[in-house]
Amino acid sequence: MGASREWFVGNRRLNAWLIACIGTAAVNVWCERIEPSPQALSGPDAGIAHVAHGILTPGVKTEAAGDDSQSTVAAAGGGAPAPGSGSPNDILRFQTDLFTGRFGYAFPIVVSPGRQGAQPNLALAYNSGTGNGWCGVGWSLEAGFIQRETKHGVPVKWGSTLPLNEYDDSKGFVFNVAGSSGALVNVGGNEYRAEIDGAFLKFLYYENYWEVTDKSGNKFYFGESSSSRMENPKRGWMPGLAESTFRWSLDRVRDINGNETYLSYAKDGEALYLSSISYNANVNTPALAATHTVDFVLEDRSDSFISFQTGYRVTLTKRLSRIIVRAGGDDVRKYVLSYVQSPSTLRSLLNSITQYGTDFASPAASSLPPITFSYQVKPFEFEPETTWPGVYSQGFTDRYWNSIRASDVDESALSKTYVELVDMDADGFPDRVMRKAYSPYDSYFAVQRNTGASFVPTDSFYHWGPLENQDQGETSDEGNSIRVVKNRRRFSARPSYESLAGSFYQLCCSVQYGRGDQWRIQLACIGVGPSDGGIE
Repeated sequence: MGASREWFVGNRRLNAWLIACIGTAAVNVWCERIEPSPQALSGPDAGIAHVAHGILTPGVKTEAAGDDSQSTVAAAGGGAPAPGSGSPNDILRFQTDLFTGRFGYAFPIVVSPGRQGAQPNLALAYNSGTGNGWCGVGWSLEAGFIQRETKHGVPVKWGSTLPLNEYDDSKGFVFNVAGSSGALVNVGGNEYRAEIDGAFLKFLYYENYWEVTDKSGNKFYFGESSSSRMENPKRGWMPGLAESTFRWSLDRVRDINGNETYLSYAKDGEALYLSSISYNANVNTPALAATHTVDFVLEDRSDSFISFQTGYRVTLTKRLSRIIVRAGGDDVRKYVLSYVQSPSTLRSLLNSITQYGTDFASPAASSLPPITFSYQVKPFEFEPETTWPGVYSQGFTDRYWNSIRASDVDESALSKTYVELVDMDADGFPDRVMRKAYSPYDSYFAVQRNTGASFVPTDSFYHWGPLENQDQGETSDEGNSIRVVKNRRRFSARPSYESLAGSFYQLCCSVQYGRGDQWRIQLACIGVGPSDGGIE
């Protein structure tokens, strides 16, 4: 959740709390008293995966994969029976992860039964370690997807010809399928398997879609329809090709009895939103059309945000407002989601979920008492001033060695300095990076690591290889500036330097963060084109 402290429960404290208001009765639950399920005792995120045991496919363990560690749909037949219609025992299903302290909770979405148990098993899932999404901060309702791995950055295929216009399959894929998630490994040809294979899923990568088969023979199809794919819309990228596709979302499920489920999506701002699920179809002779539906209604949000994880601009402008369940065209139930804005960050916080009955279209519709949620939030104010001691400036007292640039503060600050604040070791604290005084080269730097209370003393300078300076000989920090690309798996950082060369930038990357304060020498420099073809 970051520094905003918008926690449904504490992210680092086991005595975090949950308040779930059922009618007029408030139930306070202290998380350190929860007895974890056996599944929570294995794997770094296993406790989160089984937060709503019986909602996901039975016996399928979720492998953590960054922020997408929970899956909330198991649409194939043979899944667990749909949970009850809202009793406290069904609703108050939550778990704390013993290794991270993260809190997980799931609210079941009850749908109409399908033929031979082929109904989708849905739930709104909360994870205190997850950011803002289409269901608000920490909440998600994920149907399933396969997408390109981004832990090493945007998975674009690099080359000498601009513009860059395709993704690189060699950079890998991650998946979220039927309660299991993780990284994929190619085992030959177009076949992939999970890196940590607990669900025994078989992945086949075709022209521009995926087919996944579980150990029972149920099949999941991803990206068969263009409407279920996230494709790069930038100039030079070819639509309809796998090389241009970032994500393939689940759009069809067929179980071993021939029962089929279809998922459709809406696109806005290049973001994909689950729009509807149609199920209870069968492909055997005589074929039967889908009769049951679950519709997901969106609404505008004031806290829209932008992501470039895909290599192009994706803007999340909508959030889930209502879930409508129908069987044979008849109304069954409706869930209404209500949000409030965080007083400190103005982000969407899911405030309540209200379930209505079959008369939900009536002005006098009946409903169950709403389930409400409270959050710990920071007040909208500055914290007391804190002094970070240990600043080393090579004996200089002037402001160019002791301040940061105008772009980092405001227009009244310095336009250039010899110091940058950069999170070099990916620990969340900005470290102090300073170039060496009187050096004829701009590639000697000292790093003062930030401990969270002070800077670590240092007077050692490290060389990142010969950097080409193209600012006409001026040896200042204007020609070269340091940037960081984080490697989340190794919790390391990759510093880069940009130097203006006509209309191009030169990107030079070091290998990784070394032991102590040392860095290894850079590997190579890559010419990157202007913003319309390379860097956005």
